[in-house]
Amino acid sequence: MMTPQAPTLRSEQPHAWLNWILPVAAFAGAAWLSHAGRLRLSFDGYYYVELAKLFRHTPPESFGNAWPFGWPLMGAATRIFGASAYQGLLVCAVASWVGLLVLMARLWPWADAGRPAGMLALCAFGTLYPVSALVTGVFSEVPFALALLVFACGLAVWPRPSAILLACVAALFAFVIRYAGALLLLLAGMWLLMPPERGLTGRQPRLAWIAVALVAGISLALLAWNKSATGHWSGYPRGGAAPMAQWPEIAADLGWSMPSLLGGLGLRDVLGFGTKLRVPLGLFMLGCLLWLAAKAFVSAGGLRRVLGATILVYAAGMVLLRWAGEFDSLHSARTALPLAAPAALLLAHLLPKGWPTIAALVALLGLNLGLASRGASLEVAADVRPALPWTRNLRAGAIVSVNDPARTLAAHLDCAVQRLPAPVGVDPARCGDVVVLASSPVNREGLAGALDPRWNLAANGLRERGYTMVLETPSLLVLVRNVTG
Repeated sequence: MMTPQAPTLRSEQPHAWLNWILPVAAFAGAAWLSHAGRLRLSFDGYYYVELAKLFRHTPPESFGNAWPFGWPLMGAATRIFGASAYQGLLVCAVASWVGLLVLMARLWPWADAGRPAGMLALCAFGTLYPVSALVTGVFSEVPFALALLVFACGLAVWPRPSAILLACVAALFAFVIRYAGALLLLLAGMWLLMPPERGLTGRQPRLAWIAVALVAGISLALLAWNKSATGHWSGYPRGGAAPMAQWPEIAADLGWSMPSLLGGLGLRDVLGFGTKLRVPLGLFMLGCLLWLAAKAFVSAGGLRRVLGATILVYAAGMVLLRWAGEFDSLHSARTALPLAAPAALLLAHLLPKGWPTIAALVALLGLNLGLASRGASLEVAADVRPALPWTRNLRAGAIVSVNDPARTLAAHLDCAVQRLPAPVGVDPARCGDVVVLASSPVNREGLAGALDPRWNLAANGLRERGYTMVLETPSLLVLVRNVTG
């Protein structure tokens, strides 16, 4: 029985390097258009950055909390290059996305899709509007997407020892940055159990079983560390399972993640996410994705079969995780990002050659660049740059306390940025050397609203108990602790 052929990693085309250089350049241009001078951190990005700062001098006490600690540990490790925590995570995120584009260009079926359409498709993929926000926001889904595609490449050419090692290392890496990485390990185990025509042909079962068992053992040990340190297997109280009646809605939300990735929340809302069509249309879109994956798994071979299986297992697993506990909502672009590259590679085999396909891809690329030219939404968090003169040159070990709209300060500072969750009960003894309070923007252009009066009351309380107001505007307050002695 023949051994599966390796995915094609070399091209006979002239100037094959253009196949990935142009998509990478398109991504860089779109990211610059949308995010130049518009950095804003989400809650996830804030926590990743702050954990990376913490782990530069204090080892983690568990494997994770709401997220595994592998991603912030990568940011912490970049300290050896002199990078700040945010800069380190940003470099890792950019490198992951560029690596994904390069790998997609190597795997792209140029003979089936045609070079003009393939170049346009990869450029359109690289410039998807939410991607630059996920990269600059240092979301862990970006390296996870690369790990998932590398895993599929390894699984496609088992039983080669190097392929077994590649798939298992990619699955373990995916797990230490996102709990959903356990789904890749599950797929590797399923691949071992499949009959030869579907799984390993001419395989070396002992090596494969040992490698998968070793990775499974490491993963279980990490979860046991969580259980011992926090009392929860996932390091965080997830709550109980949702009622069975919510299964259709949860599955439909996964379907809605695809338009969220294609055109952002605006496209998702235009299509009817907030209407009665949410469940039926979401299930229809999810059904289309599952049909594409099932078709490849049943009728194709090699890499396409593995990509189909990966999509099926990941989609089913994400719905199950969301149903079983309070994991992230499924309707955002970040959920679809790991599915995007496998789905695009499968679609490339089905797109007809000709001008209609090229015209559609040109329209998608134009839409992406048009959305990027509007700039990223500034409604995510407040503009904290006016506070930098009082926070940038603090002593080593200083702490800056912020309310939620001011959390982007974490990306600008090397010192710890502590979150004040609520304006009620702000204790000066627990606040940092500097306190920054900002109002939430009221539109995507970042127009500052009025500061919540409760934060003004909290600031007045701090002034009475050892702080001096050094900046006071209707939307931003900066207070500095008085130095005594």
